[in-house]
Amino acid sequence: MTHGSESEVDRVVELERLAALEPIDYEIARTAAADRMGVRAPVLDNEVARKRRALGLDNNADERQGRIVKIVDPLPWHESVDGDRIATTLVAAIKTYAVLSDEQADTIALWILQTWLIDKFTIAPRLAVTSPTKGCGKTTVLRFLNKVTRRAKRAGSISPPALFRAVETTTTDDPSGRN
Repeated sequence: MTHGSESEVDRVVELERLAALEPIDYEIARTAAADRMGVRAPVLDNEVARKRRALGLDNNADERQGRIVKIVDPLPWHESVDGDRIATTLVAAIKTYAVLSDEQADTIALWILQTWLIDKFTIAPRLAVTSPTKGCGKTTVLRFLNKVTRRAKRAGSISPPALFRAVETTTTDDPSGRN
């Protein structure tokens, strides 16, 4: 990798970091970030505003009826992460909140990981959280999944039009053309 492409990657990561900041935190970091990037502060403001729109982080009120469903991916971690360590940690976390067999916890952890890599698969399994009895932890597992899966959207009582809008928005907001 050349030095120029490293600077470009750093610039992209820095813009994403700045766009994710709360307005007051951005104002504090703005001048130093502009100096580091070698741009004037107003130019940085424009780029950060554009990045916020691209990431779906702008808080502009929508004039249409209802509200837009926005499913935004978190920003990538700044350094590589060991997948085995993540899987082991997920299994431990799942077993902290629900009584499951090792195989069930492993299955849930692998399913969570595949949600983050869904673009790499042509087909993907569904995870069915079922039980013959009430009060066994299904809701607890679903709440956990809602916190750790990519683009989590609970849809137990979603209407067909709302589901259609959520899918349509998710597929049209991704600039790469992937879901």
